[in-house]
Amino acid sequence: MTRSNNSVIMGILQIYFQLILSHSISYSADKGGILINSLIAKIVKKAVLSLYILSMILCPVIILLILLITHDTISYYLRARVSGQFTQCQSNLKNIGTALEMYAHDNQGHYPPRLSHISPKYLESIPVCIAVKRDTYSNSYQVSSDAETFTVYCEGHHHSGAGIEPNCPQYNSTYGPTYSVSSIKRHPLRDFGYALDARKDLKAFRKLIDKNPSLIHDKNLAGGTVAIHNAVFKERWDVVELLIESGADIHSDKWSLPQASLKGKKEIVELLISKGADVNIGIGEAYPPLHLAVSSGHKEIVEILLRNGADINSRDKEYHTPLFHAMKGGHSELAEFIREKGGKE
Repeated sequence: MTRSNNSVIMGILQIYFQLILSHSISYSADKGGILINSLIAKIVKKAVLSLYILSMILCPVIILLILLITHDTISYYLRARVSGQFTQCQSNLKNIGTALEMYAHDNQGHYPPRLSHISPKYLESIPVCIAVKRDTYSNSYQVSSDAETFTVYCEGHHHSGAGIEPNCPQYNSTYGPTYSVSSIKRHPLRDFGYALDARKDLKAFRKLIDKNPSLIHDKNLAGGTVAIHNAVFKERWDVVELLIESGADIHSDKWSLPQASLKGKKEIVELLISKGADVNIGIGEAYPPLHLAVSSGHKEIVEILLRNGADINSRDKEYHTPLFHAMKGGHSELAEFIREKGGKE
């Protein structure tokens, strides 16, 4: 019995100690879990608070950055828009100027009394300024009393966003394109025009060129060198020669030789060709010198041009040959001459 009782007592004690140990371990685990959960909660709370503080700081910064980017984007768009409108207005004036030169070709070098005369034959319609979506050119058109010069501009103050003065851009057949009315008053070609009108001697023109070398390079919308253009109009062959000797580009000039051919000016035609003028290049790429000489019936000019390489079967913008113009103008003798040289209709 004693051994049996001792065994029972030992078993009970063993079970008791196992229960106590098990409870102690469980208690410790629960307490540790509470501590861990408490620590995590504190960390999360601090993180949330930090994120809140950070968001309070960053939100205004982000909003400011968004505003700046939006402002720059809008500003860029507006600048591009006004720049595009101004560029389109310049293009409109170029088209108008080219049409006026074509009209002058058909009318002995004279420009029309009103801008509406160029439409629809030379220009399908008078364009509109895209900035205001209406015709701002017709009312501004001005032609000289002798119909040999003109000025046309965008009437109003529609390109201020591009830094352009009122009534600009504009084009003057004497001074060329300009974006400033005040620039015309101080334009070197203005003094050059006065000197031509006053029949000044070559010494005066040399002074003007020495003072403003750039004036010999200015081009008009028809592709002509403006100074030579004006000298041809005034029939100042000595001034034309001076300009060429001073460096004026006669090789790419699209106006002077065609106009001299149209007017039958033998001396200037020979001078221009001798200095390198292209006998096959025409006003606005439309009317070669030969076509103009034929349409005006200037047989001697036609002979000079042909001797210097003019294409007898070249075609103008309407796809017409010199022979067509000879027949259309009633120049039967000239038409027969062209046929003998191999000309076709």
